[in-house]
Amino acid sequence: MRRFVSWSNSRFTHAYFVVCAHQQLCPLISLDSGLQTAARAARIGLVEVTS
Repeated sequence: MRRFVSWSNSRFTHAYFVVCAHQQLCPLISLDSGLQTAARAARIGLVEVTS
């Protein structure tokens, strides 16, 4: 159950940031590959940062 909660919290967080970027008409900056994938899927501008 904890694994599901962790996974779903991550998904909700990604969705929140994607919606905010869409509403503000601004790109996302992220090191998180999951968030980058979500941004690409939603056709949100993305500034990729590599470490």
